[in-house]
Parts: sequence; structure tokens; C-alpha cells
Amino acid sequence: DSGVYRFASNDLVWVTGSLTALRLNPSQQALLSDGAVGATSWGFNNDPDCGAYRITTNNWALSAAGAKVWETSAGGAITKPLQPSFLVRNTAGATDQTGDGTSYTVPWDSEVFDQASNFASNQFTAPVTGRYLFTVCVGIRGILVTHNIRRVTISTSNRNYLNYSDYLIAETDRSLILSVIADMDVNDVCGIAVAVFGSTKVVDVIADGTINYFSGCLLS
Repeated sequence: DSGVYRFASNDLVWVTGSLTALRLNPSQQALLSDGAVGATSWGFNNDPDCGAYRITTNNWALSAAGAKVWETSAGGAITKPLQPSFLVRNTAGATDQTGDGTSYTVPWDSEVFDQASNFASNQFTAPVTGRYLFTVCVGIRGILVTHNIRRVTISTSNRNYLNYSDYLIAETDRSLILSVIADMDVNDVCGIAVAVFGSTKVVDVIADGTINYFSGCLLS
């Protein structure tokens, strides 16, 4: 039930275990079987669950260690289902956390998504060395005229990234926003902190998940 036979004129088929493994047609195309995520049609002798396979019409994918890591749709869209990315929110807020220079580490109590499961305990852990995009927005409330610096920090194992403003104006609400492409090594972590300086510890984090959010993804 294994061998080579003539399918038609100038059309050869290789069969293994009664299943078509390869077809060489008159157009000189080498046509493979569809394969599957754990048994790819185009793979490696020592890694048969690593390679390419067909899902359906004009829809194919790549797998590694028996898991789909890349998919191309019929419309040309490419998705990477195991590419690290996350979006979390703070809905609970917190009262009287800063204002005297105290750096408050923001907790994230609501997870929108965590693709590849790399976010836990209010921080992201890099699964591989690479460059990561992080964006954050935190809403604070109760800034007095005596307060000066308002600061948000994206803190990574390699270095910190800051955005701050310095002026003496009372503000009911203020959004602290920052984004960065950060270099991270495998197992490095990233978290968020806010701080307000110059006066008393009366500044709150607003209880609103539409204002407080932290997201990130692996770029390269």
C-alpha cells in the first residue's frame, strides 16, 4: 500500500499507507497532502509536528511542536495565535495612594485578553527576548494646587520609561498616558506605577476600566 503510480499522462502520485503523500502534475507542481496541525504535510524528519499544513480552501497554516503558530486566510489576513499580547484594566480604583511622591504600583483586576498567558500578578513576563510595544493610561483624581509633578512609569527589568508634567494647577481628573517599544530579555517583567509629588497623599486612581488600561504585544 506504499509506492508510486501513474495517475494520468505526465502525472505521478506517491502513496504511503494507502494515503497520497505527493503528486507531481503535468504543470510540474509538487502537490502535497493536506496534513494536520500535529502531522504536517511539509515538515522535518526529526520534527514531523513542525511545518506547514492545509486547513481548508485557500487557508493554510504553520505549526510548531504540534500547535498552530501562523495562519493565512483566503483573504490574505495573517494571524499568530500564540504571539504574546494582552489587555488588562483597572476597574476598582484606589483612594489616597499618592500626592506626597509615593509611587503606587497599579493593580489590574480585569483581563480582556492574555494571548499566550504571560500576564499575572499585575505584570507581564516576556516569554522570549525581543522588542515589545506597551501602552498605558491611568486616570487620577483629586490633584491640589500644591501638587506639582504627575508621573506614570512603564517599569521593565532593563530600564524605566517615564512621562511626567510639572505645574501647580488643581485638577479634578487627569489621564496619565505613555507608550514605548521596549527591549526585553526572556523572563524580564513589565509593570506600571503612578506618582504625584509636592503635597499631601490625597490623590486617587479613578475607578473606571475605560480610563485605566494596560496593553502590550511582541513586535519582533
